[in-house]
Amino acid sequence: MPKLTKLVALTSSLLLCSSLLSAANIDTKLIEQHLQTRVSEGSVGVGLVVAVVDGKQDKIIAVGKANKTNSMALNKSSLFEIGSISKTFTGLLLADMVIKGELNLDDPVSKYLPKGVSMPTRNDKQITLLHLATHTSGLPRLPTDFKPKDMTNPYADYSVDMMYDFLSNYHLPRDIGQTPEYSNLGVGLLGHVLALKAGKSYEDLVKERILKILGMDNTTITISAAQQKQLTTGHDVSGNPTPHWDFPTLPEQVLYVLLAQIC
Repeated sequence: MPKLTKLVALTSSLLLCSSLLSAANIDTKLIEQHLQTRVSEGSVGVGLVVAVVDGKQDKIIAVGKANKTNSMALNKSSLFEIGSISKTFTGLLLADMVIKGELNLDDPVSKYLPKGVSMPTRNDKQITLLHLATHTSGLPRLPTDFKPKDMTNPYADYSVDMMYDFLSNYHLPRDIGQTPEYSNLGVGLLGHVLALKAGKSYEDLVKERILKILGMDNTTITISAAQQKQLTTGHDVSGNPTPHWDFPTLPEQVLYVLLAQIC
């Protein structure tokens, strides 16, 4: 289901504003004016937060609201559900575990799955961790048994057992390692097996290996009561507020990021 989050709007606005940036100077006032115009016109949703970093200055520019239906203004403490950009965290986890010698990129995924769960193969070739990370596994974007009861929170009822059953019975339509095809399933599975290898939850693994090291104390999956007050709302393509999504099985797009921590 299409879902326009404010972070997607943020990315497009950064591209739009790139002409306003120069090596010598960044006119943050002009950027803010352009963002205000785009928000008032309704072309990018109800609000935007932009981080400007040029080596000389770090500044957070916030315009608009956190939700179309209330008046909570965005600020540097606003939390955003970042969607598939969370795949970056999974890639960092993989790199960290490879560098530390805990696993290898060419390890077959089946090596880290529970006994009795198998991975699809083709022409005697196995899917590796690298194939999952590079979207060349041959796995589809979503499993064929993915049939949400609630399209406003589509991943919430997709269980680990359902994923294991799908993997054990799926037949790959093309060779592994050849044609790239974007796969939420593939990267979600990668995050899942990395957590299994580490013997802890995906959230705990991200916090231990990435967030604590970078001082990103307000970036999380589980939202506290205090953080709930700063949580922004995603909006669909029609500009209507949509619920946040839950990912009990595929931990690949569930992080909430405090934008100020990027600076």
